[in-house]
Amino acid sequence: MTGSYLEIAPATGERPQIVPAHIDIGNTGKLGVTAWK
Repeated sequence: MTGSYLEIAPATGERPQIVPAHIDIGNTGKLGVTAWK
C-alpha cells in the first residue's frame, strides 16, 4: 500500500497542512510515527 502525501494538523481542530511524500506502508496498512526531538 502506498501514498503520495500526508495530511498533518498540529492539534485537533487546527487547520491541517498537506505534505508531499512517497510512503510505502507495506502490507500492514499502518503508519507508525513518533515525536521529533
